[in-house]
Amino acid sequence: MATCLKCGSKYLTKECQYCENKNSTRGLVINNKVAVVLIAVILSIIFMLVVTTKSNPLIGEWRSSSAILGNNKVVFRNNSMEMMGISSKVSYDIQDDRVIVTDSMGIGQIINIVDKDTLESNFAGIKTKYKRVK
Repeated sequence: MATCLKCGSKYLTKECQYCENKNSTRGLVINNKVAVVLIAVILSIIFMLVVTTKSNPLIGEWRSSSAILGNNKVVFRNNSMEMMGISSKVSYDIQDDRVIVTDSMGIGQIINIVDKDTLESNFAGIKTKYKRVK
């Protein structure tokens, strides 16, 4: 039986198991600290992206009314809109007081935000008012 010069423990193997385990544990602690810092940085970045991303004020169900098209239900979703029972893919360009809704063919419509429950648009001379369905 030998005695470890580092810790004074007695051992039967080639190396002291106590020192070997102690060294490997210390490496894990350092790796855990790095992991915790990396996770904190990643969570901070995700939080900043969520906070700074503008939310889409159109998302939800609306009632539209216009002189030519009458009253219709309009539903805006994250990447589509449904009007008169027809759903189509769209993209949104969110600006201060308006949202430009562009369909898959590249045709855009400007929707002005009056307040959180009222929208207006004037597409091809057709004035339309939207009221949020609650």
